[in-house]
Amino acid sequence: MRLQRADYSTEASFLRKSVRDSYFPNLSVDFGTEPPLPAVLKIIFRREEKDLKEQEIVDSLARDNAEFKKLMDEHHSLEDMLSEIDKKVYLTAEEEIERKKLQKQKLLRKDKMAELIRDFRKSQLLN
Repeated sequence: MRLQRADYSTEASFLRKSVRDSYFPNLSVDFGTEPPLPAVLKIIFRREEKDLKEQEIVDSLARDNAEFKKLMDEHHSLEDMLSEIDKKVYLTAEEEIERKKLQKQKLLRKDKMAELIRDFRKSQLLN
């Protein structure tokens, strides 16, 4: 469907709503009017900056922290093993048990990495 010039304000309203709904799916507050599009974009950019900072922390830890690097490598190898198991159409009972074990191991490593990231953030705040 192609929009006519008169529909641009409707398109902007739809964009604001769809962006808001995708980033804040549980938002139930009625503002009366939707925030202007630039304000919504500022929220998105702040979120992307946070994600970028998160990635910078992960990159820094992967480079400087041997434990984090090891956990990350193990996490990726477990992810690869799980993807190989998931390629199968049917899993035997033993394969299903192995899959669950791999998922738990992967989650343990992810939790430990998240703990190291939190510790890194705390140390940065103290410095």
